[in-house]
Amino acid sequence: MRWLYRVVITLTLLSTLLTVQPWIAGRRNADILTVHASGITSGDSVNPYEPSMFILKEDFILSGAVAFGGSFGGTTTPRFKEFNGSSGSLSGVDSTVGHPGILTTNPGTTSGRGVIIYYDYFGNVGAFNMAGSTFSSYWIWAFDASITNQGAYAGFLSSGDISGGTLNNGCWVRRLATDTNFQCVCISGGTATTTDYGSPPVADRYYRAVVNSTTAGTIKFRVYEDGVVLGSEISISTNVPTGALVPMFLHISNGNSVTVKVDAFGIKQTGITTR
Repeated sequence: MRWLYRVVITLTLLSTLLTVQPWIAGRRNADILTVHASGITSGDSVNPYEPSMFILKEDFILSGAVAFGGSFGGTTTPRFKEFNGSSGSLSGVDSTVGHPGILTTNPGTTSGRGVIIYYDYFGNVGAFNMAGSTFSSYWIWAFDASITNQGAYAGFLSSGDISGGTLNNGCWVRRLATDTNFQCVCISGGTATTTDYGSPPVADRYYRAVVNSTTAGTIKFRVYEDGVVLGSEISISTNVPTGALVPMFLHISNGNSVTVKVDAFGIKQTGITTR
């Protein structure tokens, strides 16, 4: 009966293998590659070859000074620009324990000027429209000890605003020197809807600002501190811009020498029209 025992064991192992690795059976399965990007829906499983989906995650793995006007190379890589005439600087560290890369921004000491990290791919081809897209995105960063002397915007802005040094069209999580708490903002044509998130930032802690939408035209915001969610999700459905927008992180000076450590950015957009 040993042969029968061996057959049973072989069939059991084969059944287990097919259950764990379903593509062996020839089935198209979205769980072949699972992406768990911090800030994107927990447990989200995606097929990287799905043509109706766009996914991008950036850890800013680079070292040394970073030139303004440049990029890592390619259309979906970050670009760096002085905002509103800043005389700031950027530098990267790729060996911080627990972080694949850290990008340090310094907007200089002139109040109202800043440093912006953005992805002009979206604005150039009009691929991203906040009012008509289903998406999830996040930025992760930490303020230095001079938290009351600086501000940050994490979200989306029009390419025209980036070029002109203005903030008239976009949606973002904001914290300025004049804000006690994080603020959730959508602005269209200079008219804004702003909701107080109810939680203040603390220096040297990493904040993850999540901006997402599951219903076209309604933008949701939430903020995490060192991986722990703060407060309650905020929804805004007024003054949501309808034009193409650019993912961006903007660091603003309030007249003092300040720095921010930018840790990561990620976005997943679904419902893209395929050809």
